[in-house]
Amino acid sequence: MGMADPFPEEASMCVDLYLERQEAGAQENQLNCLFCGRGHDVLWQTTLNLGTGTRCTVGVCESCRTKLKPKKAPAQPDGFVHVDDFIDNHFQPAYARFVLDHFRRSAVCHMDFQPFMEKHLLFCTYQDKRYRVTGASRLGDIWLSADFKREVGYEHRVNVADCTEWSGQP
Repeated sequence: MGMADPFPEEASMCVDLYLERQEAGAQENQLNCLFCGRGHDVLWQTTLNLGTGTRCTVGVCESCRTKLKPKKAPAQPDGFVHVDDFIDNHFQPAYARFVLDHFRRSAVCHMDFQPFMEKHLLFCTYQDKRYRVTGASRLGDIWLSADFKREVGYEHRVNVADCTEWSGQP
């Protein structure tokens, strides 16, 4: 699964805006916000395929991003959100995405990275109660424990979309 585009429904508008700016004489190597046209504070960027074999790098500035309605991770008809879709969604909390991404790594990576990750704990609120996140399944659910000292195992396997208030602190 590749990196999710935070503005998937605006992709065709991004291409149109890029081509319009090029026709208006915008510098090809200048990275401007696609929505307001300013060249400062561009914080998100991606490469678009224009369909003609031409690719372009586009960006969105902080002020325009905050004006856009945050997108939720794509949900299946039953409301389930796969943890990988949550990780790829740039509107979700970066720290939660970082730790969940570590949980999704192979066992070899877990062993190699454990010295660096042992201080990176993840907690969330699920059904009005705080839990420690102890893992993430390839099936898409995450593992929760009410025991904040527990490092492996779980009491609940839940939909990541049902969790809120992500933090490194209980």
